[in-house]
Amino acid sequence: MPLYKTKAIVLRTRDLGETSRIITLYSLRYGKIDAVAKGIKNLTSRFGARLEPFTLVDLVLFGDVEKEGLHIITQAQIINSHQALREDINRIAIGSFLVELVASLVEGGGELNIFYLLENFLQALETRTSPLFIYAFSLKLLSLLGFKPHLENCLRCHGKLEVEVKVMFSATEGGMFCLPCAPARGGINISPGTLALTKQLLALPPLRIAQIKSSSELLFELRSMVLDHLLSQHLPWPLKSVKFLIEENGGLVHRLGQ
Repeated sequence: MPLYKTKAIVLRTRDLGETSRIITLYSLRYGKIDAVAKGIKNLTSRFGARLEPFTLVDLVLFGDVEKEGLHIITQAQIINSHQALREDINRIAIGSFLVELVASLVEGGGELNIFYLLENFLQALETRTSPLFIYAFSLKLLSLLGFKPHLENCLRCHGKLEVEVKVMFSATEGGMFCLPCAPARGGINISPGTLALTKQLLALPPLRIAQIKSSSELLFELRSMVLDHLLSQHLPWPLKSVKFLIEENGGLVHRLGQ
């Protein structure tokens, strides 16, 4: 098996025996990779703190990129540790959600846009924080994976959705219905403000999103639509970071940026 090089973002780590760890990465060239960092827990390890979550690294690995299985990390150099992100509990919470979502939702080969999407949001978190980052990143990632919600027209009658009227969102159908066409169950009512905000989140870069002011009512609707309905259709299990964001921090996703 050959050596190969790639840039990658560390998504998560887990122990392997007494001295090593398995590092889950999202790489620029090859997508999601699981790789072993041998001896990383030793005090004299050459890796040091180079393979912590959120870190953008330049790697040399040993393995076959065409086959599944564990690769071996032989060299690692930090490009950006995103240190400022690690110094604020709110930024850590959002960053943890971003990397866990990629680790849980993305499978298979590389997608350059996913790599740059994650890196752009991690960079933005070094200087800005907003609860909207959670929903914007989720919507953008799902769109890149082929699950972009349909927001412009009613899925049944195909009429254009009016900006002044409530609509219904159905995660199972993948989009919006006007109320006369809405299914009897399985959907949630969405206000015109939340529909407009959802379109903004899909269109704007993270630093522009951080400037948006939103009410607690809109944040509650976004949480219900994105976290409770849309993501639950695609995730194999609930994310641990969502519990931290919502339950253990008294509604942190609603309080951030206020």
